Amino acid sequence: LFEEEATEWKVMHADVFRPPTMYPMLSCVFCGLGVQIAIATGCATGLSIVGCLSPACCRSLLNAFLLIYAFGGSFARINLRNVVQIVPRTEVAALHNIHGRVLPRDVFQIILIFN
Repeated sequence: LFEEEATEWKVMHADVFRPPTMYPMLSCVFCGLGVQIAIATGCATGLSIVGCLSPACCRSLLNAFLLIYAFGGSFARINLRNVVQIVPRTEVAALHNIHGRVLPRDVFQIILIFN
């Protein structure tokens, strides 16, 4: 019984922690973007709870979120650098170009459309 559980764990471990085979560069970029959005959302929510930002004034909350999102890029780059070491066949310069230029442009365009 113990031998069967050990082999099942090894199969599951190999399947869960394997690097992605399709689009490894985009998965790295989206991991970094997820960290950046999570930090911006957490900080903006925390500042609103403490009372530094008022949810009633939407413009100040949006400005603070965008500012924290911009500064969260450094933490996203740290995460991106760690994920690049795990995922093979990625070009680091192209990866930083996509994360640093393309995705913020798209986020800015979405926010501009919604405003």
